[in-house]
Amino acid sequence: MPYAAFTIDRKTRESLLAIFPPKYSEISLDHITIQYPCDDESVLFEPKSVAIEGYIDDGAGIEALLVRVDGDIFKSNGLPWHITLSLEKDKQAPDHLIDTALSDKTNYAPVMSNTLIKLALDKSRGNYAIEYLDEPITINVSSAILGQPETHSQEPYSDATPAPHAN
Repeated sequence: MPYAAFTIDRKTRESLLAIFPPKYSEISLDHITIQYPCDDESVLFEPKSVAIEGYIDDGAGIEALLVRVDGDIFKSNGLPWHITLSLEKDKQAPDHLIDTALSDKTNYAPVMSNTLIKLALDKSRGNYAIEYLDEPITINVSSAILGQPETHSQEPYSDATPAPHAN
């Protein structure tokens, strides 16, 4: 299913993997979802700033990075900007991370980063904590529609030079 995203170039991905070594077998760290599903290029934009603000791990099967895009940690739909770092796709996720409004998956899936971060931000609903960085890490991204049949086999990140930003 196609979706709109900010892609992370290979050099940035490698740098982030050195800073945040993945804990789980399936490494993601390749995009920030703008909207899913979506094949409408009109939702794409080039942000002025993208910065990693924190790290979160549920301790059992998924870890993610909290991201701030143009000063906001939440998208207009209320979901947090994030990058899924790694996960265990073949492992059953705990019930409290499964949000049937977002997906029908019950094993760990990247979409569960949304719920994990929201639980951490709402202290009354969860026992998770975001480890905020002393200094945010600014990254460059490019926007694209991913997951289309003709590009499905391509990696979401590219070696292309990202559009210039004030990052």
